[in-house]
Amino acid sequence: MEVILIEGIDLYIVLDLFLAYLIGNLSLSYAWVKIKLKKDLRKIGSGSLGATNASRVLGKPGFIATFLFDVLKGALAILLLGLFTDNSFIISLAAVFVVAGHVWPVIFGFHGGKGLSTVLGAFLAIDPYIIFLFFAVATLIYLIKRNKIFAGVIGFLVLPPLLIAFGYSYEFYIPLILAELIIIWAHRTNIKEQFA
Repeated sequence: MEVILIEGIDLYIVLDLFLAYLIGNLSLSYAWVKIKLKKDLRKIGSGSLGATNASRVLGKPGFIATFLFDVLKGALAILLLGLFTDNSFIISLAAVFVVAGHVWPVIFGFHGGKGLSTVLGAFLAIDPYIIFLFFAVATLIYLIKRNKIFAGVIGFLVLPPLLIAFGYSYEFYIPLILAELIIIWAHRTNIKEQFA
């Protein structure tokens, strides 16, 4: 029997959006550092649970493994929600929830990563062409500024107008904008440094 929450919204979809948030909470880097070094990654370097900070402690293998894990959890959140609905807007909303879970993980006291890898995986699962556009812009910015994080942030900022220009509907660019706001907040220090 279908469970309805409000006006055609399936309770299972709401629960799956919550699951997307919980998936975002998962952190390979935290577990790896805790098990291997008996340390809390949140108290090392920048304090982020993302790939860049993981590399400071675990080296290149830590960066690669953390990056891939965060990309995969972003994609997993989208694919799971796709099992319950074919509504493009709701599926895209899962990207917002998984990124929020990555940046503000309840299990780590709301202190997580910065979201770029996770949103990359989420939108890769939604539409790979969106990620192609991202990489095209990010690569150009990187060649100019030689800063990977800054290039990534600007790459995502430019995506919404590009999606509109290429005829994408609000179902894609509104969730993307919401996810971007979270990423901008998480990278606010990096952005300030670039314009200081």
